[in-house]
Amino acid sequence: MLSALIAIIMVLTMMPLHPLEVKAAATSTIDLGTPVSVTETTYQLSNAAFGSTGVVNGAGGYFTVAVNNGSIAVGALPSGITELINGIQISGIVTDQSTSVNRVFNFSNGTTYEDILVVIQNLTFAKAVGQTQSVTVNVTPGAPLTDGKTSVRTYNGRHFVYVQRQAATMTFKDAVTVATNNSGHLLEPKANNPQEIFAIASMFKEFKSVFRGNWSFLTFISASKTTAPNWDTSSYSDTRYVSNGQSTGLDTSNEFVANGAYDHLTLLLDTTSNKIGYLAVNNTHGSSSGYFDPGVIVEYNSGVISNNITATKYIGVSEMGGSVGISGVAKVGETLTADLSGITYSPDTPYNVPTYQWYRNGVAITNATGSSYMLTTDDFGSDITVMVTADDTHATGSVKSSAANGAEAPAAPVEVSKTATSITLQAITGQEYSIDGGVTWQDSSTFAGLIPGTDYTIVTRVKATATQWPSAISTGAVIRTVSNNAGLADLTLSNVTLSPTFATDTTSYTTSVPNSVSDTTVTAAVYDAVYFTVTASVYNSEGMLVQGPINLASGVASDSLPLSVGINTIKVVMTAQDGTTKTYIVALTRAARNDSSTSPAPAPTSVPAPASGVKTTVNNEDSGFATGTTTNKVTTVVVDQNKLSDHLSKGSGQQLNVLVPDDGDIKVVGLTAATLKQLSDTGSTLNIENLLAIYPVPSTQLDLGSITKQWNGAPLGEIAVDIAIKRSSDALKAAAKDQATKGGYDLLVNPVDLSLNFTYHNQTIKPDQLKNYAPRYIALPEGIDPNKITTGVIVNSDGTLFHVPTVVTKINNRYFAMINDLRSQGSYSVIWNPQNFDDVKSHWAQASINNIAARLQLAGTGNNTFSPSRSIDRSEFATIVASGLGLMRQGVSATPYSDVAPSSWYHDAVTIASEFGVIKGFDDGAFHGSERITREQGIAMIARSLHIVQPQEALSTSEINQILAPYSDVEQISGYARESAAQLIKAGILQGIGKQQLNPKMEMTRAETAVMVERLLKATKLID
Repeated sequence: MLSALIAIIMVLTMMPLHPLEVKAAATSTIDLGTPVSVTETTYQLSNAAFGSTGVVNGAGGYFTVAVNNGSIAVGALPSGITELINGIQISGIVTDQSTSVNRVFNFSNGTTYEDILVVIQNLTFAKAVGQTQSVTVNVTPGAPLTDGKTSVRTYNGRHFVYVQRQAATMTFKDAVTVATNNSGHLLEPKANNPQEIFAIASMFKEFKSVFRGNWSFLTFISASKTTAPNWDTSSYSDTRYVSNGQSTGLDTSNEFVANGAYDHLTLLLDTTSNKIGYLAVNNTHGSSSGYFDPGVIVEYNSGVISNNITATKYIGVSEMGGSVGISGVAKVGETLTADLSGITYSPDTPYNVPTYQWYRNGVAITNATGSSYMLTTDDFGSDITVMVTADDTHATGSVKSSAANGAEAPAAPVEVSKTATSITLQAITGQEYSIDGGVTWQDSSTFAGLIPGTDYTIVTRVKATATQWPSAISTGAVIRTVSNNAGLADLTLSNVTLSPTFATDTTSYTTSVPNSVSDTTVTAAVYDAVYFTVTASVYNSEGMLVQGPINLASGVASDSLPLSVGINTIKVVMTAQDGTTKTYIVALTRAARNDSSTSPAPAPTSVPAPASGVKTTVNNEDSGFATGTTTNKVTTVVVDQNKLSDHLSKGSGQQLNVLVPDDGDIKVVGLTAATLKQLSDTGSTLNIENLLAIYPVPSTQLDLGSITKQWNGAPLGEIAVDIAIKRSSDALKAAAKDQATKGGYDLLVNPVDLSLNFTYHNQTIKPDQLKNYAPRYIALPEGIDPNKITTGVIVNSDGTLFHVPTVVTKINNRYFAMINDLRSQGSYSVIWNPQNFDDVKSHWAQASINNIAARLQLAGTGNNTFSPSRSIDRSEFATIVASGLGLMRQGVSATPYSDVAPSSWYHDAVTIASEFGVIKGFDDGAFHGSERITREQGIAMIARSLHIVQPQEALSTSEINQILAPYSDVEQISGYARESAAQLIKAGILQGIGKQQLNPKMEMTRAETAVMVERLLKATKLID
């Protein structure tokens, strides 16, 4: 059933279009029936019915379907029925054009009532939520609508039509003739009732013809000083009606517009269609005067219109009634639930979302506004009732339950804290506690002197008073005291034997492996099943942490730990529940290696699928601003714009979330560009989330102006926005894994597609580059070591990857790769790509070099070397910056530089870096990619990169001098690089060399470049 159906008013009359051309058919009727819901906001009149069957009229006709709000969508049309998409024309003016709120159809001479009924039944009506919608169907047999004559328009039971002038000119006599030939007469205004003639004129306001000032001609009226048959010579001193010769009185009315000597009056309508006037004209009007009305308004004579079929239905809001019950056990700690099975709606609706308020002895209980309520000791002996109130959108009204008696027994005790020898419970006034099954009781909610690592069952009850016995005993809460045992029961490493043999109290061991063994796993077993953590970490011979700490499960082998050549120190730390720790150390020696290969990381584990459903929150409070349906693991979320807008209107900084707690695909619809602007204007956020990813809608970073320009300034509210999170195709996943194998890195997450599209009039576009970096979060597999993440990547259609700046973060106990990107969408994944170049192991920039290289930003120089001291050239610099900032893409257009061939390995990076203004060419039009870069040139380009991420305010000359003053070679810095150097020093990106020197003229090395790019990304928080 449709969610809102109340009063139905049926008005049945009959009206032919061209009564002189076709004999009127027998009277018929139409019943629009009961609307049938299609969705929450749409319905069809699928059980409408005519009172007649067979051919409607031998000459055809037309029919209209109109609504006062919302819209109408048209289904398939039977043969012989056409929709007037382009309307008809009167003297070149379009009218009777079918629109979304007034559908107009012609039907041919063989059309039956059944054919018209099919069209009406297949229309889909969209109703404005919370508003009454009227639907009016009008069937006019007689002749289809054609150019030259409008549809019949009715005012207070009188019927009118606008007829095109029959020739280039139309005199007053012509107008009288046209009216007579159409079984009617010219308008006969009453001098004391301008409102009536204004209402009639407004029905034909599209035919206004410009006169002068603020006036427009509309039609001759039945007001003339002349007489039949020629109507060209004045016979009276005032105007008379054509039909009866009686004085009109219009000459002296307030609406009379003087214009010199006159023979007739013609009707004027002002340019804003707000008032009418009666203009005095002589007999040249419409002929030789140069002013021509498009046509004339004809009022049909009484009785001419006789077989028009009309029906109107009003669709409003349901009324809630019936009764509400309360289910559940009336005991303290138990939950009562509102039983809505007795609720009724008139008419019926499944869409009402009611609210609740629970009462204690008639007084509203604070924060008790859910469908369920847990009884507390405050409720003992009280009358508990609940009020259920309709949402005022799909239904109105409220229903209150009868009373439920107060509770008797409390809920089980709730643990607050515990130690190895004590347990403290939540203290509740009026209750007592027992730890021996009810043999002894104490008022204190703390039990002391207990045994570590032991389970205790504790119960509670409401204490006896002078007037009542103690309540029944609650169910028991089983609580275990904290364990203090930090010893391991066993410790083993794969591929090795420990020396000495493992013993719980022995904490130091040695072992060795051949060079062919490049990794090991750790298995630790605990004595006490309840423990806090066991972690494992591996350090190289220089004492640097290689991996870890990773969490271990008791008796389960860890992920592979990489082994370096030489002594590897493996630390296993057991932390007991009370915080006591014990550390076991294994010194594992790996023999000298013959190659530089490294062991790949194991494949990630899959995320378990949680419960289904859609949850929306505003500022972490539940809110129903969107609904969802799931089909074939695809959840379609429909946002209610009105509810969302209401939330955003409550203040700035609103935090809205849509959560679909499964790992299927999400499609979010119902948003518009206007919604995104409201989000941006209020500084609010909207996050779309499932187990695959979190996509914060980048409303602030989108250039909505450029979007509307693509549709010639289309209104933001008419541009639909859809957002999707879905697993990438199997083909892309396979291509990415193939590229990972070839590249020697591990793809830790199957690619996830994030998309944001704009649609207007069935045309869809993807937004261009964002104005600023925006985050998106890719979920990491359960159990993965967060330290074992190198970077997030954008996955291209051929499976190749580009680095995107990434930070690993933890949200609600889950790890995510927060990817910072200037793209609005794409396919994203996460990789593990550890690097450890042989020639940087003792270098001051070792960590930065390995980090930048691991992120696919700068390659080594072969044979597992990096050549850190080698000067960097312009092509390498462009590559590391463009890749480091996550700017790389495919399909790059031709470079502007004459010496950068499309086939060169650095073509794309140079082009992109040039687009963003990081690098510039030379006056000869070339790039000179092999030229080395000085430190001050590199400083200037890194500063430009900083501006891309975080635009910097210009520094004054005094600020620049003050920042550069500590450096002894400050005078050597070229003028163009001084402010850049000062900005990078201020941001912590640039540091001096040796004794406070910048050495601006020295060539920049590959190591210095890697360090500065890493500092840039960290200073702007693009990476961690």
